[in-house]
This record gives sequence, C-alpha cells and structure tokens, in this order.
Amino acid sequence: MKKLTSLLLMLVFLFSCASSAKALTPEDSTLETSVDKSTFTVEYLSQSTWESLSQEIFDKTLNSKEDELVVNWVQSLLNPQVEQVMQYYHFGFAVTNNFDRLMDKSIIVSLLFDAYNTRDELDVVPWVTENGSIFFSSFNTGLIDSPVTTLGQHALVEPDSIYWEDSQYNGNHGVIAQENPYILASHLVIVDGVSYVDEDGNIESYSFEDGLSVDSEKSPMLHITSGNGYDLGWIEYHCVKGLW
Repeated sequence: MKKLTSLLLMLVFLFSCASSAKALTPEDSTLETSVDKSTFTVEYLSQSTWESLSQEIFDKTLNSKEDELVVNWVQSLLNPQVEQVMQYYHFGFAVTNNFDRLMDKSIIVSLLFDAYNTRDELDVVPWVTENGSIFFSSFNTGLIDSPVTTLGQHALVEPDSIYWEDSQYNGNHGVIAQENPYILASHLVIVDGVSYVDEDGNIESYSFEDGLSVDSEKSPMLHITSGNGYDLGWIEYHCVKGLW
C-alpha cells in the first residue's frame, strides 16, 4: 500500500471524531470478498480525474458496497459541511473487510479532489482511528490529533512549525506554510526517521528503519519528507499528527 500511495503522491504535484462528524452506522460497514468486483476499482480510480469521477458516479452501474462508498465519498466532497459560516469536511465510515484496498481508494479519491482544489484550505486527508474507521477531514478543521507511532507513517504537520537540516536545530530550516512550494496544501508528510537527543543537545541514537516504533517518552525529533517527494528535514515530535 505504501508503494501505491507514494507513487500517487509523486504523480499529483502539488482528528478522534468531533460532535459534528457524521455518525458511523452498520450500513457504513463494508461486506466484501477479497476479490474486487466493484466498478470503481483502484485501477479505475487511479486513471480518473476529479472532474470525470464527479460526473461518472451518477452514470455508472454500482456492483458492490465499495462502489456505494466511493459514491458517498465523492458526493460528500461535492457538498462541504458548514458551521458558523466556515466550510469544512469531516466524515467517515467503519471498515470490516478489505481495509487496505479501501484505504487505497480513499487516498486516491482525496488526491484527485486535492489536485482539483490546489492549495485550497478545504483539501482533505484520509486518516484512521484506533478502531479501524477511515475518516476524511479537511485541513482547516484541526480535528486530527493522533500521535506518530512508527517510521513510515503518513502524517500532518502543524502550520507554522519549523523543520531543520539536522535534529540538533542546526543548518538550513523552513516553515510549514501554504506559501512553501515544497509542501502540499494539506501539509501531508511521511515520517521516515527518528532521532533522540539528550539534555545537552547530543544525539544519543537515530534510525531510518521502516516500521520502527517511535518512543514518545524520549521527546524525539522526526525526519519528514513532503507528500510530493521533497526531503524536508527534522521537526519536533509534538508538531506532527499521525494518519496511517
């Protein structure tokens, strides 16, 4: 799944639930076999544009529960929610089967939407709750608040956070901001390294081992790569929120 996600992010250049979230019901659960018999397969979606997909959902024959989910995602993205004049997206669904495939599809749909709404504050990211539900949230909600736990994890970075050339706050640095050309509007990144620094500022250890657990008790520095493939640098642990 990571290979597919990284490839899609390169090709497209570019929070737990609040009370306003759509309630998850048994009807939202998937009831699929391991064979994808849907109309909106991963391959089909990856060859679509947002413009074509948002039209085709009304014309295509739906062959599975997964098709219904894709239609629901697209329709929800065509109609943002509004609270006190602010538009936002926050909706989700429970998953009982084929989690990886549905995650792939949700990532593709969100990327197509974000590419169409380039650098719009309503760009969305899919993310996973502890119970395995998948949510779409727009960047402006601030609802995502889960920690990074392993290297290789996708994540969001807090606005105005500073990242550095090394984990000791030395060298060149940049700021997480909409104006930064190296960062997606949604502030999506991949956490690919961790460094532990002692009280005197010396590096005790570091690693870039994919899948390695991150020890949050040691106040780690995390190495991040932008969703569109740029090596950014090192950032403080508390500035990064885990997605999947």
